[in-house]
Amino acid sequence: MVLKTITFYTFSNYINIFLSFVQGFFLVKILSLSQMGEFSQFKIILNYLLLFNLGLTNSFFILLPKSSPDERKIFKNQIFTINTIIFIIVSFLFLSFFLIYKKEIFLFIFLVLLFYSSKEIPSYYLRSVGDFSKYSVNLILSQTVLLLSTIFLASLFGLKGAYFSYLFYSIFSFFFGIFLIKGIRFSNFNIENFTFFIKKGFNIYFVGFLNQIISNFERLFLSFILMKETFAIYSTAVFFLSFVQMLPVSIIQFFLPDFVKNIEVYSQKKINIFFIVISTITFFLIILSYLFLKIITGSILQNYIGSVKIFLILSITIFYDIFFYLMFNKLLSLEKLKYYNYIQIAGSFIVFLGVLLFYLIKRDVDIVEFSYYFLILKTLYFFIWVMFLKVFLNMSLNFLSFIMIFLYTFIIIIFEKINLYLSFGLILFFSAILIFSVKKLTLLMKEE
Repeated sequence: MVLKTITFYTFSNYINIFLSFVQGFFLVKILSLSQMGEFSQFKIILNYLLLFNLGLTNSFFILLPKSSPDERKIFKNQIFTINTIIFIIVSFLFLSFFLIYKKEIFLFIFLVLLFYSSKEIPSYYLRSVGDFSKYSVNLILSQTVLLLSTIFLASLFGLKGAYFSYLFYSIFSFFFGIFLIKGIRFSNFNIENFTFFIKKGFNIYFVGFLNQIISNFERLFLSFILMKETFAIYSTAVFFLSFVQMLPVSIIQFFLPDFVKNIEVYSQKKINIFFIVISTITFFLIILSYLFLKIITGSILQNYIGSVKIFLILSITIFYDIFFYLMFNKLLSLEKLKYYNYIQIAGSFIVFLGVLLFYLIKRDVDIVEFSYYFLILKTLYFFIWVMFLKVFLNMSLNFLSFIMIFLYTFIIIIFEKINLYLSFGLILFFSAILIFSVKKLTLLMKEE
């Protein structure tokens, strides 16, 4: 039964990825470059505004697993009440922006935000109580509604239809989620409850807050300083990149429970082997994705040809992310997660100040040049991670891992200058090496 639940949960995530990809494909065909840039900014702002909950929904992970059914009912009602009050205030703030600046995006943020934030409550509730089957059903149905409403409304009304599709999706996800958690209602608000929930969930929230800055602050910033057509190309590259990123994330998340249970068997040597194997698989996926995007943008999405080069440059940062995910697993298992936060704080400052510095030095932002610069920022963050872990925790990548990163980075950087037929030949060559190495690597991991 447990295996079926895990399988269905994993499968639902991949369905979600596929539906997001189809939705994105239709949008880039329906909307103009400028409209796609506006819509990308709309989605980024919405996701950043969710940070106003200050950890309310994260407190579910601490409170619900050990609570009685009656306590769970009280908790979800109180958090729903506090969340509603917070986001009504934030929503009306954006209504005032619309009345002052007359920008359409502010009006739709006002309309969407309350339900967009409220739909998170049933989602976090179901994950916290371990009801992944219902969570997965809600995820799949909600994404299906978003896909269908986007295609229908955007085809009829363009950008306004795309905005309305998010409103329709948020309302459906919220009310269907309420049905799955057997109802929700308003309760009395008091400041003690507010501070109680914030304190319980803030540590988990803080990790997510810092990760939000490191992961996509540059997109939020670029969305305000670039022409919408230019930003659409950059954000589309990041959108393509997210699909490649999902593979290593899923693999490492799969191993997280085993890390927690059997951390003593995960020596640094074994983690290095994990890093090499997962990075090698990811490398092949990057190259194949690049060739696929090159063909697709050249024949169907010609306005987005520029996004392919940016995709190739930023794809190198995935190797760093693999290392971060593995270290998160290990530090969580060793109950030393505070060290992860220390490094995240440093990474947040590097990204935040680095992006602002680039803009101050060069106001006329070229997105390809910026992509190389952002890669340098992430590389600096990676080496700070490596040095910190080596000095304070005596954990580090081995020489072979560094050589592999350098080799894959070099191939990716020069790849677009390689003849297309030679590219396929190189893929076949490296695939053969990988196939012959899998058995040896598997035996080595078992020995460890």
